Amino acid sequence: MLSVIRIDGTRVMTGPDDLESMLNSMALTCGNYLEDSNYDFEIYIERDPEAARGLIGGLYSDARRVMERIGLDLEGLIQAREKYLSKLIVDERVYLTLWTRTSVLSPKELRNIGIDTQAPDWWPADSDAQAVYLAAQKMVDRHSSFVDTICADLSEAGIRLKLLDVTTGLRAIRRAVDREGTADDWCPSTPWQTAEELSEDEIAKDVSARYEASSIGRGTANEDDVTGLLWPRLDEQLFARPAECLPPNNPQNLKIGSYIYAGMDLTAGPRELQTFNRLIRRMRMGGKEFPWRVKFLMRGGGLGRLGFRRTLAAICQITNPENKLIKDAIDELKSRYLSKENVLSASIHVSFCTWARIGQERQLEEQLSRLQSVVEGWGHCEVSTSIGDPLAGFMSSCFGLSTASTAPFGVGPVKEILKLQPWQRDSSPYEKGPVIFRTPDGRAWPFDISGNITTSDFHLIVGSSGGGKSVLLNTFNLGACLSPGQTAGVGGFKLPRIALIDYGPTSKGLINLIRENLPPGQEYLAVYRRLRYDEKNVINPCDTPLGSRKPPSHQRSMLVNLICQLATDASSGRTPEALTGMVSMIVDELYENKSDRTRTGAPKLYSKGDYIVDDAIQTHKMPISEDTTWWDVVDYMAQSVKEYHIATRAQRYAVPMLADLLYVANMSQIKDLYGETLTDTGEPLLSSFKRVISEALRDYKIFSRPSTFDLGSARIISLDIDECCGDSSTPQGRKQTSIACLLARFAIAGDFYLIKDNISEFETDYQDYHEQRIQRLNETKKILGIDEMHKTKGCPGPRNQIVMDGRVGRKFGVIVIAATQMADDFDKEMVNLASSIWITGTRNATETKAIAGNADLSQFAEEVINKMGGPTKRGGPVFTSIKTRFGKHEHFLYNSLGPQELWALQTSPRNALLRDLLAEKVGYKNSWEMLAKIFPEGSAQEIIDKRINAALELGNAKNDEEKAGVVALMAEELAKRYYVSSAA
Repeated sequence: MLSVIRIDGTRVMTGPDDLESMLNSMALTCGNYLEDSNYDFEIYIERDPEAARGLIGGLYSDARRVMERIGLDLEGLIQAREKYLSKLIVDERVYLTLWTRTSVLSPKELRNIGIDTQAPDWWPADSDAQAVYLAAQKMVDRHSSFVDTICADLSEAGIRLKLLDVTTGLRAIRRAVDREGTADDWCPSTPWQTAEELSEDEIAKDVSARYEASSIGRGTANEDDVTGLLWPRLDEQLFARPAECLPPNNPQNLKIGSYIYAGMDLTAGPRELQTFNRLIRRMRMGGKEFPWRVKFLMRGGGLGRLGFRRTLAAICQITNPENKLIKDAIDELKSRYLSKENVLSASIHVSFCTWARIGQERQLEEQLSRLQSVVEGWGHCEVSTSIGDPLAGFMSSCFGLSTASTAPFGVGPVKEILKLQPWQRDSSPYEKGPVIFRTPDGRAWPFDISGNITTSDFHLIVGSSGGGKSVLLNTFNLGACLSPGQTAGVGGFKLPRIALIDYGPTSKGLINLIRENLPPGQEYLAVYRRLRYDEKNVINPCDTPLGSRKPPSHQRSMLVNLICQLATDASSGRTPEALTGMVSMIVDELYENKSDRTRTGAPKLYSKGDYIVDDAIQTHKMPISEDTTWWDVVDYMAQSVKEYHIATRAQRYAVPMLADLLYVANMSQIKDLYGETLTDTGEPLLSSFKRVISEALRDYKIFSRPSTFDLGSARIISLDIDECCGDSSTPQGRKQTSIACLLARFAIAGDFYLIKDNISEFETDYQDYHEQRIQRLNETKKILGIDEMHKTKGCPGPRNQIVMDGRVGRKFGVIVIAATQMADDFDKEMVNLASSIWITGTRNATETKAIAGNADLSQFAEEVINKMGGPTKRGGPVFTSIKTRFGKHEHFLYNSLGPQELWALQTSPRNALLRDLLAEKVGYKNSWEMLAKIFPEGSAQEIIDKRINAALELGNAKNDEEKAGVVALMAEELAKRYYVSSAA
C-alpha cells in the first residue's frame, strides 16, 4: 500500500545549523519506521529545463484570463517573460512515496486478510479489472497512521508538503513513466475520483448501473464477466504506450513515445557527505542544465541485510585489506546503534535517469556522460551505466510503481542518508501568482500580493539606491493588474484600484506601460500626475462622497488628522494635548453649518461661474431662484436627471472649505468649551489654532478655493508629491511634507475604507447609488503604495496614518506597500506589523543586523543578505520574509524580468531619460521594444557612461544639462534607426 506526497520544499532557507536541526528531527521520525522492513520511503526529484516554458505558461494562465477580461493587452510582455524566464527556470518536481508492507501485520491478521479482502456477494464476475476490495482495513489503518505521522512531523520540521489524492497521485506517477503521453488534466479511471473513497453502497450502485447497461465483457469468454464495464487495471492505465529497447548499438537506451531514456545506478556512496543542493549547483556550473531525475529508495532493516556480508568480510579480510574496511564499517554502524545515541541505519538504493527526444541519441550520450561526471564529483561517488535490463533501470528511477531496484544497496545512518536527499528546496507559499520570482538554482517561485495567506496586508520594501527596490515595487503593482483577486467583482473584471504616493517619477513607467496597452479610449483609467500647489491642483480635503452632507467616519478621521497637522506649530512640532478633541468638534460643527438638512445649517447659495455646471442647468431646464443652494443643484443633477458627473462637480461648491474653520472656531459652543484651554507655551489653544490655520491658508493657497484636481474615473493613480514636500531637516519642511502626504492620501485613496456598514451614513436618497460601488470596493483588494518612506522621517502625522493602515487595512481589503532606502526608516512598530519584508540590499552589516533583529530573521538570513550584491542581467536579488497563517517563510530569490518589462519599469535616471526621450519620438511601446532588442539586459548605462566620458574629454559635458544632451543625442540616433527600419 502506498501514498504519494508532493514535497514543495522548506518554508525557511536552511543554513548549516538549521539543516542539522531539521535532519535530527526527520531522522528521529523516519528512523522509527526504518528499524524493521515494514516500511519503505521513495524520494524522487525531477528537473526538466525543457518543460520550463509550459510550467511558466501554466503559472500565467490566470493572468492571461484576467488580461482578456479587462482588455489589457500585455500578451507580448507575457510572452517575452516566458521566453526569458524559460532560460533561467527549470520544472522541478519532488515526491515522497510511503510504502507499507503486509509484514506490518501480525501472523493472525495476515491469516484473516483473505476474508477481509473478499468481494461482497453482490459483486459481479470480473477477471481482469481493478481489485477494488484488495486492501484490508487493518492494513489501511496502519498505513494511514504511518502517513499522518510522517506528514505531521515533516511539516513541523519546516517542510511544506501536500498529500495527494488518488487522481493527482496516479497522474504524477504516470507522468514519470510517460511524460509526453500524460496531459496535465489526465484522469485515471478509478472508484475514487476525489480524495475520499466512495462508500460501498455508492460503488454497488455504480457497478449495477454499468452491469445493466451492457453485458459485453472485455477480452473474456465468460458471458457473465463484466470486466469491460468496470475500472481498467491500473497497470494498463499507467503504461499506456509500449517501451522499446533500442538497437544493439544503444543497448542501455529505452524508447517510450518520442523520448529515449538512459539511466545509471549509484554503486558506492559519497566518501565526503554533501547536500543535494551541492549536486544541483554542480549540474548548473557545467553549462546549460539538461533533463534528469533521481530516486532514493530507503528501506528498513538495513543492518539485518549486512549480517552475511560481515561474515564473509571477516573470513576474507586476510586475503584483501578492503574486506577489513567493510567489516569495520559494519561494526561501526552496529556500535553506533547500540550506543546511547541509538543511531538508526537504513539501506539505500539510488538510480539516476536522463532523456532526450528521438533523433538526439548523441545528445543523450553526452547528457549521460555529464550526469555521470557530476555525480561522481558529488562527494566522490561511484556510479555504473551498465544496468543490464534498460526497462528495469528505467523503472528503478520511477516512483510509486515498485520497490525493486537495479541499484545495489548500501547501508548508512538515517540522518546521513537524509542529508543526501532533496529536502533543502525553497518553497513558495503560493500555488500560483502573476509575479514569478526564481530561486538561485532555478525553481519557479510564484507570488500573489492579493493572496489571503498572510497574517496582514502590510508589506515593506528596503533597498539602497540602484538595488532594484523601485522595480520590485512596480513589479508588485503590475502583478496586481493581472490578479483575479484584485480585478474580479460586481460588474465583472476591471482594473484594480491602485493608489501610489510617489516622490519622483518612480511609477511613471508603470503607468505608461498600462496606458499603452489599454483599449483605445480607456487610457484615462491609468493616470500619473505631478502635484503642484497651483490653481489646477486644488484639493479640498472637506470634499465628501456624492450627496453626503458630512463625511463618512473614516474620512472624518483623515480630515481631523490633516487639520491637526495644519494646526501644529512647526517650530515645536508637537500637537497640543487638547487639539485633537477640539478639531473633532470643529469638524462636526463645520459640516452641520453648511448642510441644508439641519435645523441650524446655512448652506451655500448657488451662483454662476462654473460654465460646465451652468450649461447643464440650462440644458436640463432646472428652475433657479435666489434661494437655490448648491445642494439643490447637486440633488437635481443626481436624482432628477442622473447627471452624476455634473452633480459631483457642483458638490465642490456646496461642501465646506478649510477657510470656513475660522468662522466655526468663533462659534459660542467652541469658545465655551475650549476658550480657556492653554497650550504648553501658555497661549490660548483657540487663538493658537486660528493663528496657525490663518498662516496655513496664506502659505497653501490650494485650501482657499473649491477643488479643481480631477482624476475622473481613473483606477490606477500615481501622485508624485515631490514638488510639494519640504526640507526634512527643518520643522517647516517636515510640516510641509506631512501635509502633502495626507492630502495625497485623501485625494487618491479617500474611499478605500468604505464598507457596507457605511451605507447607513449616506443620505437616504443616495444609498442605492453608493451601494454597488461599495460592494465592489469590498469584494476586491486595493493597493495603497508609498515610495521613499525616508521622506516622512520626523513627520508623525503620515507615519501614524501608515501604521494605522497597516493595522486595519486587511479588514477593509487594503494592501499597504511602503518602500524606502534604509532599514531604519521603518519604525520597529512598522516592522512588527508587516506581513512581509522584501530586502534588495543594505548599506552594510550593521544595517543588516538591525533589520534582522527587528524582523526576527535567522542568522543564516543575515549572512545571505550581506552577500546579496546588486542587480545583474540575470535579475535583481531580493530576500523576503513572509508571515503566513501556516508559518514563517524566508527565502533568497531573484526578480528576473523580461527586457521589455525592464525598460518599461526602468527608474535609473539616465536609462529612464533615454526611454522617455525616445518615446516622445516613436511612442512608448515602440521605444520599449526597440531598446529591448538593442539592450536586452535592460540597461544602456554602460554605453551612456562611455559617451559621457568621451564628451568630457572633449570638454562637451561639463554639467548635468550637457550630460543630458548626450542622452538626447542617443535617443535621436535610435529614433532615426527606428524610422529607417520601419521604412524598409
